[in-house]
Amino acid sequence: MEHRYNVFRYKMPDGRIYDGYFPSAGEPETIDVVPGTYASSTFLAYLAFNKYVLDTPLYRELSRIMDEDMRVSRMTLTNWLAKGVSYINVLVKVLKDKCLEKDSIVNCDETWCRVKVEDGYRKRYIWCLVNKHAKTVIYCYDEGSRGREVLRNIFEDREIKSLQSDGYNVYMYLDDKLVDIEHLCCLAHARAKFKYAFE
Repeated sequence: MEHRYNVFRYKMPDGRIYDGYFPSAGEPETIDVVPGTYASSTFLAYLAFNKYVLDTPLYRELSRIMDEDMRVSRMTLTNWLAKGVSYINVLVKVLKDKCLEKDSIVNCDETWCRVKVEDGYRKRYIWCLVNKHAKTVIYCYDEGSRGREVLRNIFEDREIKSLQSDGYNVYMYLDDKLVDIEHLCCLAHARAKFKYAFE
């Protein structure tokens, strides 16, 4: 869908020139465009999802876009995605700060996922952190590693109150050696052990 906005260019008494958007009756209050691009936030999210989740090559995306009578180059799409990444990085930092705020209780677990590498798909790990009080969930991926250095990088010098996890020894090492943190056992994991024993 293409949107057209009337933007005015005006000159201030000091000589500086600005672009301004003053909505007419029935027009949107703000222009939905990611700064530095001509793409709306919805379109950029759609593009990123297709590229990184569905693994759609840009040449195929271009073909679909051209079917909608939109003309952009492959480099333009690449630049738009790069702009989007810069904003996502800011968002990720905000979410991480919120999730790991001082004196919070964080649930943490790691799970494997299949990741495409040069010669096929490989088993890699992704970490999930949940702060129920802050209503925040964030996923962390560091080259697919499950090592303690990843967990150390995630927590940095944060002063959370306690960490709830399973019995994986990396969490124990964090508690004993690196961070002054109260470690809570995950009762869902403990229950699973009893269930397996019962069976």
